[in-house]
Amino acid sequence: MATALSNVGSVLNKLGRLNESKECFEIALSTKESAGGSQASVAMTHYNLGTLFYKLEKPYEALECFKEALRIERSSLGSNHPKVAITIDNLRLVLTHLEKRNEANHPTAARAYSFLGGALKEQRKLNEAKEYFEKALAIEANEPSHWHNLGVLFAEMENYQKAKEYIGKAIQINEERHGSSHLNIANSLKALAVLSECIGKLHEAKGFYERELAIKEIAYGSNHPMLVETLYKLESLLKHQGKPDEAREFRERALAISKRDTT
Repeated sequence: MATALSNVGSVLNKLGRLNESKECFEIALSTKESAGGSQASVAMTHYNLGTLFYKLEKPYEALECFKEALRIERSSLGSNHPKVAITIDNLRLVLTHLEKRNEANHPTAARAYSFLGGALKEQRKLNEAKEYFEKALAIEANEPSHWHNLGVLFAEMENYQKAKEYIGKAIQINEERHGSSHLNIANSLKALAVLSECIGKLHEAKGFYERELAIKEIAYGSNHPMLVETLYKLESLLKHQGKPDEAREFRERALAISKRDTT
């Protein structure tokens, strides 16, 4: 039924009966998602809805549809698949359309810029990713994820000073907004720890990992599998610092949690 509805939607689209086409695609999408349809089929329906919303001059709705299509395609096909490239081009098309109309200064556009930046970063197109992350930040200067994304990108571009500055700003905003134990802060602390390791500041890295671990313990408890990665990071770091006994403590704790999780 869902496939038939999609086919009807495509025919109606070609005939210019756009609202009827939209209704068919929306029902088809709902049916596919509730019935556990293939990822490729669900992504295609999101894509079709995106093109339809663009024709209907509903660019923000089009952005959301193309974003979801891109999310599924990246997950199921990989970041360098031709279909991913096509969806990226359509996201760019809608955003450029909004820019020309001076209508891109909108939270939906900011999320699309950020999402597009992430896709391009995954493709190792770092300068293009930077451009879109910066556009997202220009719209939502108080959104910590935009600062975090740019900080991580600067680290990958080996601009470590800017990376530390931007990730630190993400932490500051999250602390002001949510307090010092929010999980988003743990994610940024992990990024700072990795950055500190890259530039050989192992003592700083240890402090960041320990703060990340403390936040996760508050959020999940002291024996949750979400702690394991950080425990192993601390083990590895302490080995490099020539502290095998301390390293062993973290390894044993990680192993105990992993064993408990599998029994």
